[in-house]
Amino acid sequence: MSIDTDAPANSVTWSVVDGVTGDVIDGYYDRSGTWSDLGGIDWEIHSSIRLKVVLEAMGTGSVTKVNGIHVQGRFVNSFDDNPSDWNLVATSWDGDSIVGDGEAYSPTFLFRQPISRIASNVTVTGGGELQAAVDGGPWGVISAAGINNLDSPAHKIQLRWSGGGQQFDLLHFDVEFQGAGLPTNPRIDLSLDGSDEWSIDNESIGIWGWQNRLADGNLSKTATFPGQHNVEFWIPKDSTGDLLFEISPNSSVGVSNLEMQLLVGGNLVNSWTYGSGDESRTFRIQDSDRANFVSELTNAQPIWSEDGIEYVAAEMMLDAPGGQVTLAGLAMPHQPTATLHFEPETDFMLNFNQLTASMTASSGWKSVPISMGWETPAAMEVTLTELVSDLATEITLSQASNLSSTLSPTWQMFEISHNISVLEGELAAIRYDLEGGNEAITYTAWYGAQPLPNNTLVGDVDAVILPSEFNEGNYSVPVNSSGPGICCDVNPTFIWSLDSSWDDDDLVTLSVRSIMGDGLISLPWVHQFGVGPLQGVENDLLIRDWRVLNDLGLEVSEEASYLKMNSNITVQVDFGFEGIASIFAPRSDDIEVRLLQDGIVHALTTELIHGVATFVTTTPMTTGDVEYSVEFTPLKGGDDVTSILLNQTFEIDSVAPQVISQSVATHDHLEPSLSQTLTFELYDLPTLPTDVSLMLWREWQDDTNGNNQPDSSEFHPQSMIIPQNLSHIQGNYSFTFDDSYGLEGDRVAGYLVGSDPAGNEIIGGGSDELNSHLFIYQLMTDEAPTITREGAGWADGPRDWLHPSPTYGIVMPFEEANGFSD
Repeated sequence: MSIDTDAPANSVTWSVVDGVTGDVIDGYYDRSGTWSDLGGIDWEIHSSIRLKVVLEAMGTGSVTKVNGIHVQGRFVNSFDDNPSDWNLVATSWDGDSIVGDGEAYSPTFLFRQPISRIASNVTVTGGGELQAAVDGGPWGVISAAGINNLDSPAHKIQLRWSGGGQQFDLLHFDVEFQGAGLPTNPRIDLSLDGSDEWSIDNESIGIWGWQNRLADGNLSKTATFPGQHNVEFWIPKDSTGDLLFEISPNSSVGVSNLEMQLLVGGNLVNSWTYGSGDESRTFRIQDSDRANFVSELTNAQPIWSEDGIEYVAAEMMLDAPGGQVTLAGLAMPHQPTATLHFEPETDFMLNFNQLTASMTASSGWKSVPISMGWETPAAMEVTLTELVSDLATEITLSQASNLSSTLSPTWQMFEISHNISVLEGELAAIRYDLEGGNEAITYTAWYGAQPLPNNTLVGDVDAVILPSEFNEGNYSVPVNSSGPGICCDVNPTFIWSLDSSWDDDDLVTLSVRSIMGDGLISLPWVHQFGVGPLQGVENDLLIRDWRVLNDLGLEVSEEASYLKMNSNITVQVDFGFEGIASIFAPRSDDIEVRLLQDGIVHALTTELIHGVATFVTTTPMTTGDVEYSVEFTPLKGGDDVTSILLNQTFEIDSVAPQVISQSVATHDHLEPSLSQTLTFELYDLPTLPTDVSLMLWREWQDDTNGNNQPDSSEFHPQSMIIPQNLSHIQGNYSFTFDDSYGLEGDRVAGYLVGSDPAGNEIIGGGSDELNSHLFIYQLMTDEAPTITREGAGWADGPRDWLHPSPTYGIVMPFEEANGFSD
């Protein structure tokens, strides 16, 4: 931040306030300098700031003017006021510019962030050139109007205008120090799936090449005195000795007699004295102390080391008799170089090969991107120094069973078979990787002659279920060979299921790789579950449906919820997983299912058959209503996401439906009709039955054995028209059919079967037994009987007299054309 003014410095004061609360930030109250580095303010605490500027007239009739207020690394001076913070050699200030033929040195700028370039716009007449000294190095010429890129990120810069013996007039000085994009938490994420193959992610480590964090991961630490405070942080072991920090006293109480000591490995490296006051001040390792500082770092044991990058533990001791300060603005520039080496079995190489397998070759070559990232815009230089590759095997899918786009802990086992062709070298093992965001396992199966290593399962081993033996397929080994290694093709089958503890995962990948005898690992065959990514693993459970069956095995509907008293019922509960096909269902012992009668647990089970829990119980010896409900608890993992109603109230019904009348007599004759209608009246409480069928036998059609009698197997069920209002206690059930195909004398027989919703079977409906049918009629025209005279008389011969008291018999012969059916 810089303020370009035409008045003496003490006529313009400024303060920095929090952009949200409006409170003055400690150390930045009522300051009078014309420029300051605000990098000592903790931006994580103060996410936005505001600048409060106060202008004061320095005398009667005087005017204090501010030409401009500049932030974001911009420094501007119009030289309308004496530049007291500039060093003028063989030059002078003439009231509105700097003139002379020597040098005009700007202040030395110390930065809390790395600087990568200088944008300059200097107004000058006469001779000379703009020069810069970066990080204490030699002076070099830079452009006075344009962008100047630096060779490496800088933390200290001083500028000067050098006349070189030529007269010049420096009118306006405008430069902008632009930040470098150094990475924060660099990482390699080949698949861009958020799972890093390599990273430097430690809360105690700040920007790559610019350590700015305390050991606790914060950017600042506040200490209240009296009492000694130790502030811990890590220093790059490859530091060149540059260290910068800011002390900002509390704006209200300030600090008195503050002393500071820097210790590395318990050894005193440097000390500073703040004294007393309330303004923020910048402290750094002086050039004369850098050699000792670097020596201490060289001899210290690293607290963290990875890939050739090391950090050393240090602490800043703060001691004062009173007050409060905040240590912030830590800056330790360095130039780290990480050397990465990845063996075939590392995540980097496995995923690199997986990515390679997905790329399309061009002229025999594949271009494989290595995706790097960091939290802020930045750049890194990466050099590939060595790559070892070989042709190994070709893996193709043979067949798969029970696979879907989503895996679940189902009762089925998943099966997947591959053809693996050995192209070069020897195949030693096959590696299966099943990886998701929550769980990951690796199964390795070895091939060759004994002795062989044991097949291994590593990772989250409780997340999967495997059979006791691996189906390795058939293969042969050379005579007298031993140990891993075959040169022939194999056809293994990987069989597995998920444990219900594997929680929901968006994306799960199954990779199959060959491990060769020389240790190299082949390009993988890859299958993804949950493409989208969405629902790679689903372990949330639900009840898809449930039903109550009466003692006849018929489902009791919600519309007619009746059960018989003291009768057997069956309750079936169908389970599934959220959002996947109904054929996939949980296995036994993964859930506990409970049947409740009137709110009290009546039975429980953990046994499922193809995802169905079954309860067999008896209804109570009572009348009125009874409620049955079901519930379950996952025993290992997953949530209950059931959305259907899980309770149903039933009325106990002990009254069976009964046939009380019929339109056709038990033995009858009817004239043939295209629409012969048979009607039966049934009685029942509290509701009439809907499950009623007419079992019908037609002699001309159903007498398959030709014995002219209705046999049990010759009756066929017919649907009936039921009453519209089933709430009445009586109702007519009818059946209409065409019996005109029969010959005169052919017979029709039938009986009723069925039950009411409670399972009470129809009474008086007849049966399939001979002479027990509900009706039997003959196709015949209805004719009246005829009495004949011949053969009429007394039963025991002619009589002339009749006496009281005895019983006499009379024979009256007649003819009936319709026979027994009339």
